[in-house]
Amino acid sequence: MKRMMMAFLLVLAVGCGNTSGGDDDGNNGGGGGGGGGGGGGTLPQGLCNATHRCPDGQFCFNGICALGCTSNKDCGDSMYCDTEDIGPPFFCKNKTVPTCTADSQCAASQVCLKNFCSLKPPEVKPTCDPDKAGSAEDGCDKYAICVDPNEQNNTKQDAYCASFPPCPESGVCPTGQFGAVCNDGYLSGKGRFCMEGMCKDNSNCPSNWNCVKPYTNAVLGFCSSGAPGMPCESNNQCASNNCAGFPGMAGVCM
Repeated sequence: MKRMMMAFLLVLAVGCGNTSGGDDDGNNGGGGGGGGGGGGGTLPQGLCNATHRCPDGQFCFNGICALGCTSNKDCGDSMYCDTEDIGPPFFCKNKTVPTCTADSQCAASQVCLKNFCSLKPPEVKPTCDPDKAGSAEDGCDKYAICVDPNEQNNTKQDAYCASFPPCPESGVCPTGQFGAVCNDGYLSGKGRFCMEGMCKDNSNCPSNWNCVKPYTNAVLGFCSSGAPGMPCESNNQCASNNCAGFPGMAGVCM
């Protein structure tokens, strides 16, 4: 956790702010109903026109169904087209983000990780660098972050790419176990997913936790419980009432 927090701090220090490429009206990528003329009858699977729409999660491109979406009408009732994400293409995402307390509440291919359903770590883990977690160079895809569940051993041999759910339609992620905030362009090269442990303010953190900014005027911070070793800005944010501070930067609860 501490290694990932430090890696995030380095990434955020390079460039913060909302750099999302999506237009304000959510209409990136053009219309989704195009392709082909009218015409009746039944079209072969994978083809489309003005009267024959594609399956949910696909859009009509020049008469051929393509994976992705251009608007909500290309998605199922419980999903939306996230045109604010890195793209095109854009994809259908769940309107709400489910949380979990046990693996049984997730799909068979997932585990419950910090109250979010996450892809199970593969038996043969791809190479990733937890010291670059949150950057496009951490070795993971745009919806995953390199984490090390055993960072106490001071090696990277257990590091793997942990995936987290895409942001909901509202843009407000569930707090989960350690807090979460939607990546609206804060981590360059990563998609719009719920960043576990990160926050813009206390509302992104569990009850009675604090959102601690790592340095003056930082846009994002880390959710802190106030336990020893957790970040702090003042003594009252620590269970011990003792925050060892640093000039212009967050301190550490003693």
